Amino acid sequence: MGAIIGIDLGTTTSEISYLKDGKPEIIKNKDGKKLTFSVVGTGRSGEILVGNNAKKQLVLRPENTIAEVKRLMGKNTKITIGNQSYLPQEISAIILKYLKECAEEYLQEEVTEAVITVPAKFNNIQRQATKDAAAIAGLKAERIINEPTAAALAYGIENYNNEETILVYDLGGGTFDVTILEMFEGVIDVKSSRGNNQLGGKDFDERIMDYLFSMIHEQYGINLKKDLKAVAAVKEAAENAKIKLSQCESVTIDIPHIAPYENGFLFNPTVELTRQQYEILISNLVTAADKIVNEALKAAGLTADDIDTVIPVGGSTRNVCIQKYLENKFQGKIKSGINPDEAVALGAAVQAGIKSGKLNKDSDILITDVCPYSLGISVVQQLPNNKLIDGIFSSIIDIDTTIPVTVSKYYTTAVNNQTKLTISIYQGEEVLAINNKKIGELKLDNIPKAPAGQERILVEFSYDINGILNVKAIVESTNEEITAIITTKSTINTD
Repeated sequence: MGAIIGIDLGTTTSEISYLKDGKPEIIKNKDGKKLTFSVVGTGRSGEILVGNNAKKQLVLRPENTIAEVKRLMGKNTKITIGNQSYLPQEISAIILKYLKECAEEYLQEEVTEAVITVPAKFNNIQRQATKDAAAIAGLKAERIINEPTAAALAYGIENYNNEETILVYDLGGGTFDVTILEMFEGVIDVKSSRGNNQLGGKDFDERIMDYLFSMIHEQYGINLKKDLKAVAAVKEAAENAKIKLSQCESVTIDIPHIAPYENGFLFNPTVELTRQQYEILISNLVTAADKIVNEALKAAGLTADDIDTVIPVGGSTRNVCIQKYLENKFQGKIKSGINPDEAVALGAAVQAGIKSGKLNKDSDILITDVCPYSLGISVVQQLPNNKLIDGIFSSIIDIDTTIPVTVSKYYTTAVNNQTKLTISIYQGEEVLAINNKKIGELKLDNIPKAPAGQERILVEFSYDINGILNVKAIVESTNEEITAIITTKSTINTD
C-alpha cells in the first residue's frame, strides 16, 4: 500500500498535499511551485506538457493547448489538442498523473490513493468522471470530498476545540460554493450547501475580455473574436488585469502582436480599465453569488448574524469587491490568515490523514456532509379529475440530507397491463423533471400484467460519502430486482 495524498483538482490551478506530523502541508511540483496550472498541451515534438510549461504556449499555440477542462467534466465532449482527441476525464487524468509523479518524487515513495476535492454542486456524473480520471492516472480515489467541506477541515484541524458556526465562501476559477457548518467538540456538521458550477473567476475574465474586444473594435475597427491566437492573448491580458486590479485602482492593458492591421503590420492595442469599471462589469455576478449565500443561510435556518466565522476560499476571493461584500455582510467575521489557494488541498490532506489513521488522537475530527441537491425520478401524477400528468419530479433523497444515506419509496404502474417501465433519474429542485438534470435511467421488464396502480415497484437510492448514487428497483410481486450505478457513459447493470 502506497501513500495517500490530497488533491485539489481546480479549474485554474491544482494543488497536492499530505499530512506531515499531524499537520497538512502543500507538496511543491517539479518546478518548485505550490500551484500547478490546470493546463495540458502538446509540444512541438508531440510531447505532453502539463502545468506551467503548457500555460506558456497557451497564447502562441492555443490549438495545441487546453485549460479550464473542469467545467467539461461529466460531458461526452471531445477535446482536440493537435491531432489527438480526448474526453474531459482523460485531460484531467493527465493533470492527476503529473501531480501523482510530483508527490512521489517529493515523498520518495509510491502514491496509490488520493482524496480528491470537487465542487459541492458537482452532480453524480461529474463525480464519477473525477473518479474515472483518477483511475486512468493510476490513482484510487479513496474519497471524493466537497471543496468547502475540505476547507472547513483545514480550518478545523487547527481549531477543533472551538464551538462555532462557519460559512465557507468558495469562489474559484470556475465554480462557486457556499457551505454552512457547525463545529463542536471535534465534530464538523454540514448544515447546508448551495452553489453554481458555472460561476467563477473565468466568468470575471470573460467580462473583461468582452470589454477589451469592444474597445479594440471601437478604437481600431478590428474584430478579434474569430482569431484563435488573438482570443488567447486577450484572455491572458484579462486575467493579468483582474489580478492587478486587486492591488491597483486602474491598469493599462497592453496586448502585443495579436493581429495584422490593414497594411499588414502587427499592432499593439492598449486599453485602460479602472477598478470601478471592472466592478460594474461583474456586478451582476457578485449579486448572483449573494443570492446563493442567502439560499444557503435560509436552508440552514440561519441569518448572517448567526455566523461566527467566514472562510474565504478560492483565488477569486482576492477581488476587492468580493472582500468588501463579505465584510459588509459578515462584519468582523472574516477569517484572515488562510491562504485561499491552499485551503481546499490542505483539507484534502486532513481527510487523507483521517483515512490512513495518521492523525493523532488529540486532534481527531469527525465530519458529516450533506447531499447538495435533491435526487429522484420522473413519475406520472394523477390529478383530482383523474387526469394523468407525466414528467413530475418525485424526490427520493431531499437536498441537505446527511450522507451516506439510503432511502426507499414505493411507486405503482400507471396504465393497465403495463409490462415495462423506464425509471428516469434526475437531480434538482424543479417540479417538472425535464427542468432538472437527468443523470441516468433503469429499465424494468417482465412486470406482470395487472390493472393500473396494482403492481408496486420499490425504488431505493443509496448515496455514499463520495457522492456516488446507487439505484435499485424491485417489482414487489415477483421480487425481480435491477440495480445500477450512475456513471459518465451509461447505466451499468450490476445483476
